[in-house]
Amino acid sequence: METREQLEQYAACVWAPEYLIEIRPLPPDKGRRAWIKSGDLADQAERMGQENAAGANLFAGVLPRLKTDGGSDADCGGGFVLWADFDHI
Repeated sequence: METREQLEQYAACVWAPEYLIEIRPLPPDKGRRAWIKSGDLADQAERMGQENAAGANLFAGVLPRLKTDGGSDADCGGGFVLWADFDHI
C-alpha cells in the first residue's frame, strides 16, 4: 500500500475531514510544523516522506486543533479515538 493511501485511511479513522490537525517534528528543530485540514493529510505524503528521510520524525497530533498555530493542550479539541502515548521509552 502506498504512503498516500495509508495516510488517507488513517485520517478517515482518526478525524472528521474538516478537522484542523497539527503536523510537527520531533525534535522541533528537525522539520516544519503545519496545520492542515485532516482531509488534506494525504496531500502531504511526499513532503512528509522527504522531511522524515532527512530526520524530521514528523507526526500528526491525534486531537484536532481549535486554531492554526495552536500547539498547547488548551488548543486541542475532543477526539474520536482512544490511544496510548509512550514518550521517553
